[in-house]
Amino acid sequence: MKVSAIITLKKDVLDPQGKVIHQTLDGMGFNNINEVRQGKYFEIDVKESDKKKAKESLYI
Repeated sequence: MKVSAIITLKKDVLDPQGKVIHQTLDGMGFNNINEVRQGKYFEIDVKESDKKKAKESLYI
């Protein structure tokens, strides 16, 4: 079973990559964006067929 996870920084942590992405988008003409926060996306294939058990096995 594949499980998706999106990891982002906490709101009070500075995000310099997000600022660079925001500046780049602004330079490309996307002027209506307030803020960009950069993160990571993971797809994890676990050896479990039960959705609930698969989800629980990934929590630390």
